[in-house]
Amino acid sequence: SKANDTIVTLAMIETAHGLANLDEILSVEGLDGVYIGSMDLSISLGIEKHGEISHPILNEAIAKICKKTKAKGKFVGMHTKGIDEIAKLREFGINLITIYNDSRLLRRTIQSVYDNAKNLTN
Repeated sequence: SKANDTIVTLAMIETAHGLANLDEILSVEGLDGVYIGSMDLSISLGIEKHGEISHPILNEAIAKICKKTKAKGKFVGMHTKGIDEIAKLREFGINLITIYNDSRLLRRTIQSVYDNAKNLTN
């Protein structure tokens, strides 16, 4: 059906268990790609600074996920903590990058409006 042609199917890789079973996950028929949950993955891997992509263990895990996923002809997505991480995610080969979630974006926007208004009244 047309819906099957327009829906993207992803598997979340956000635990050490998911990372260990990556080959099996990538062999699932109909899977278009994976989405890396870097915060949860870093917690699962025992990394203190959650989601810190420069940490060697998380960096290696992301690189491994990207390499294996791309080799299967699938795409990789990942959330970023901010715009400054985009270049690094592109270096990994991540081609679906989500920036901020709705609550963080709303908070940042409100803070920016507040700061700008405050500066105008001083």
